[in-house]
Amino acid sequence: NCAPSLRIDPVSGGILTSDGRPALLQDFVLLPGLTPAVSDAVYAGTPAMSPAPQVSPEVAKQNAERFFQVLGLSGQAVLNGGGGSGYDGVFYDKLQSYTLQSDTGPGIQPEQQAPTVEINASTGEIASYFHSSGASMSSVGTVAPALTTDQARSKALAFIKRVSPDKAGQIVASNQPNYYPGSGQSVPVSFTRLINGIPFPRDDISVIFDQSGAVVNYRCDWHQVALAPLGKIITADQARQILLQNTPLKAEYAWPMPLEQGYFAAQASSAPANPVFVLDYQGGGVAADTGQPVKTGFGIPLAAQQPAVTVPPDHWASVPLDFLADSHLLPVEEFNPDGAVARREVLRVLVGCFGSMMGEMGGQPGTGHSAFGDVARNDPDYSLIQSAVGRDILDPGPSLDPDGTITRATFVRWLVRAMGYRQVAEMPANIGPNFSDLQQLSGSERNYLAIAEGLGIIKGDAHGMFRPDVPLTWAELATMVAEAAPRLQTL
Repeated sequence: NCAPSLRIDPVSGGILTSDGRPALLQDFVLLPGLTPAVSDAVYAGTPAMSPAPQVSPEVAKQNAERFFQVLGLSGQAVLNGGGGSGYDGVFYDKLQSYTLQSDTGPGIQPEQQAPTVEINASTGEIASYFHSSGASMSSVGTVAPALTTDQARSKALAFIKRVSPDKAGQIVASNQPNYYPGSGQSVPVSFTRLINGIPFPRDDISVIFDQSGAVVNYRCDWHQVALAPLGKIITADQARQILLQNTPLKAEYAWPMPLEQGYFAAQASSAPANPVFVLDYQGGGVAADTGQPVKTGFGIPLAAQQPAVTVPPDHWASVPLDFLADSHLLPVEEFNPDGAVARREVLRVLVGCFGSMMGEMGGQPGTGHSAFGDVARNDPDYSLIQSAVGRDILDPGPSLDPDGTITRATFVRWLVRAMGYRQVAEMPANIGPNFSDLQQLSGSERNYLAIAEGLGIIKGDAHGMFRPDVPLTWAELATMVAEAAPRLQTL
């Protein structure tokens, strides 16, 4: 359900977790003990983010009150605000929030925030629950929890059977420990959705308990998805061999982290560092039907093995271009390092290089439709472009012109926004770049260039000019990305 960093002990050849504990490789490659199950919640052929009718406010209110009753809270649920939305690059969720009036539920004190439930406006199902009077997910304490992980997992499964019984038979508990002794007062438990007995990591259910065993947080991510036909697939052993053959190993020193001392205390361990081989696993996998190595991103498979792109070794930007070539981000056909770059290709580079560093930076507003009128759902880069909007690299609008060229000034604006400096650039102040040909640009456009110049990402030519309206080339793109990447990792 996640992409942990695996290590190999060069002395014993055994598998180690990222914190130095011995482990079995199959614990990370597959979830043992899965029983085949056909999910009734799967709608083959339904595209992700498809518009769906909304349930009536009365049905949503009744479902919220029914959930509160399961928690032992009675009273009237009232609409809290105008609702919200969430977008992760693939799925769009519209939510309605309901709270209990402060004087209705037993045990709810006036100084406590009322418990809150979010309803999926399309399905009417419970999307999340939070009660701030409980333990915080990030709280750290020295008091041992009243619940063990196994007890919390059993309680969580029983709770799911009460609030969403149709999903209780379509989930599997995470293999990784849900709780580190001494790391905090709350006890989280998570389950991954199963479809046809196969984990679907984008959908999950999590429950968090406080020390008394009370539910203080609940979240259910569950979507309609389109599935490829389930035909003949390779075995797990075959997939494991292919994955290991195509995943590089690198040596590095690491400290053992004995968990019996507590997760946080172990980070200050004085034990000597040991050399280990790290399995450089970065979200790749093996296609179960073809056996081909793949990288997965934004809900769509991206081929890991592509024809090599030859970069002229004597080109002035050969080093940063080689970086993009190694990341399979250069066009395979008719590549010209001094040729113009299409807008969709720029977004592939920005999201592909920086996506894992940026994390999720906000959601795509709207009704679940395409962010641009000229980008259809069947566009090969549709999910990637939607993700770029969700990450605030660019704003939605009538058109993107994905196959058109991009100017140097526009690319710098996208790059600086990817680095998280939009608010700085759009302040009502003139930062002032040192270029002589920016008279036609607005104040914020000049500020974007000034930030990039100050960070050493761009510089003027021999005449002090930047040429903001000139189309961006691959060599210029690679050079600026190479300069920006180390700084982005520190944000």
